[in-house]
Amino acid sequence: GRGGDEQVGLIRAFFAAGASALLVSQWALHDETAGKLMASVYELWQNGRPEGGLGLAAAVRDAQCRLIEAGAHPGIWAPFTLFGRA
Repeated sequence: GRGGDEQVGLIRAFFAAGASALLVSQWALHDETAGKLMASVYELWQNGRPEGGLGLAAAVRDAQCRLIEAGAHPGIWAPFTLFGRA
């Protein structure tokens, strides 16, 4: 088969089960590396602005921008792709 078929099937399964959005890594990462981005995403998603949290897409973008500004290697922030309605 073609590369990526398994990932596409898994994404479809989550949407069929009712997920509205998925943040997916395109390649394997060290847990600590993924944790850096995810901690920032969740913090921004819930508390990103004084008037409340951000939408998920904006939280992912802002978390990636934080890491870029801090000089983080692209391997930390680049592998993540957001699918669905965020």
